[in-house]
This record gives sequence, C-alpha cells and structure tokens, in this order.
Amino acid sequence: MLRMALMLTAKDQGADSIPSYEIVKFPAELRPLLDVPEDEDIVMGIALGYAVEDDINDFPSLKLRDSIPLCSTIEMTAVLTNGLLL
Repeated sequence: MLRMALMLTAKDQGADSIPSYEIVKFPAELRPLLDVPEDEDIVMGIALGYAVEDDINDFPSLKLRDSIPLCSTIEMTAVLTNGLLL
C-alpha cells in the first residue's frame, strides 16, 4: 500500500514512477550511497522522473512467454518459505 500511495502521489505532482526490484537488488552497494545503517533493510525501490516521448519508449520487447510453446497441461506450484512466496 505504501508503494502505491507514493507512486500515486508522485503522479498527482506531475512525476512518473516505476517500481523496480533492480534498485534494491544489491543492498551492499546502496548502503554507503544512501547512508542506510546495517540494522535497517532496503525493501522497496521506486524510480521517479518525468516521461519523455522518445522512440525507445515504443521498443517492443520480446517476452520469454512468447517464445515458449504452449502445452496442454501447466502445473504451477507455490511454496511459502519464511513468509515469502517462491
């Protein structure tokens, strides 16, 4: 809910946002840059900025799901470990 509220507030103020795991994937590198103590966790990343009309924004990405042939049966398994859905 916090992430959604931050992103909606940014949009209301004229800024765009993108939630990003890549921003927080390497906490050891982020801690010194953002002055985050070791006893605090970095759990969320949101990139803020202003949208630009550019050809790169219309680049069609190839998704993995488009290259995998469909099969008649798909089995999905979810495992809950330490409170995380894997």
